[in-house]
Amino acid sequence: AFNTGESVLLVSPVSVPEAEQKRIQQCVGETGSVFYIRHCDLGTCGYPSSSFDGCVAIGGSVDHTKTFFQSISSLLKPGGKFYLTEPIAESENDIKPGLRIAQTVKTELLLSGFETITYKSVGESIAEGISTFQFEAIKPNYVTGASQSLKTRKVQTKNSKPAVWSIDDDDALEDIPIIEKEQTTAWSLDADDDLVDENQLLEDVDKEVVSVLPDNDDCENVAGRKGACKNCTCGRAEMDEKELTETKSSCGNCYLGDAFRCSSCPYLGQPAFKPGERVKLDL
Repeated sequence: AFNTGESVLLVSPVSVPEAEQKRIQQCVGETGSVFYIRHCDLGTCGYPSSSFDGCVAIGGSVDHTKTFFQSISSLLKPGGKFYLTEPIAESENDIKPGLRIAQTVKTELLLSGFETITYKSVGESIAEGISTFQFEAIKPNYVTGASQSLKTRKVQTKNSKPAVWSIDDDDALEDIPIIEKEQTTAWSLDADDDLVDENQLLEDVDKEVVSVLPDNDDCENVAGRKGACKNCTCGRAEMDEKELTETKSSCGNCYLGDAFRCSSCPYLGQPAFKPGERVKLDL
């Protein structure tokens, strides 16, 4: 399991398992080393991280907790092997206090940072539904905090030519449709086009001139003639008599409302009304 010259950590609950210690020492040879420690002393052993090439642990589920697995992973070098021997329940129906199934141990080893986890039954059954299993797990071959630069895109030089898709002589071209480019022409008038005079589109009613003032003008009579009311709203106050007589609507849209009135319309600001109707405001 181990190579000559490697250093291995042996962990057990109470005392040194001498038979296992001798077996490991034979694997690593005289140039290798075997160190022993109890489970309860693992947290205070003082060994620095990545100190051992391998580790062998013997005990039960009470000793082999997830914290224990994480401590072993920290003491192993990248690529170090971890061998775990533990009594295991052969099925879920055989689970008892202090026992667990092999899949549970494998999951905890995986969550503790190990990979390539395998297990097998060794020796004879301890009791009905209980066997001794040996697990083998490997610490990933990298150091925590290590980084690796990603491959970047190759920089093209001036002499490098980009790859361009092209058609070879043996390519089948008979199925490729030929698309002719249509010529677009601008619309224009010809000499024989019929033109309509826009003035001919006007009807007689459009040409009628509408008086600015309503037909039912009832302004007050002042000195024998009509004058502007005190609160004049029809525009008479701003016009003299000549303007009132001669002024006609230039657009014929005074009654439609401000949106259709001229800038000089006397009805600006007043609501729309029917032609010939006088506008009255209730104040």
